[in-house]
Amino acid sequence: MENINNTKPLKYFMYDASTNTEIKVNDAIEVNLNEALKIFFELTPVKGNYVGFVIDNTKILQFMSVGVANSYLLDIPDTDLKGSLQKTTDFEECRSALISLYGGNTAYEIKEVTFKKW
Repeated sequence: MENINNTKPLKYFMYDASTNTEIKVNDAIEVNLNEALKIFFELTPVKGNYVGFVIDNTKILQFMSVGVANSYLLDIPDTDLKGSLQKTTDFEECRSALISLYGGNTAYEIKEVTFKKW
């Protein structure tokens, strides 16, 4: 369990392709960091599944399954630039990004990330 003394709002939204279950970003549910990490850990490796987190009501961090175990598309949308920073990576880097951004580290660097226009 992570011990970050932070009271920032953290909400999650998700889609499970196998059950067609969805929580839209506008209906995101508030959770704490440990619950968020558990939700991410339970994301099944079915292509199309995703979970996203709204941090401090300002930042969005999404993880989409690419259909292979321990492989996710990490996606950080930027509405001002009309695109997303993206990288296909593993569980540990996704977990580290979520913990870092939740902890307030706005300078968290994801190496070898690519900007994709929408």
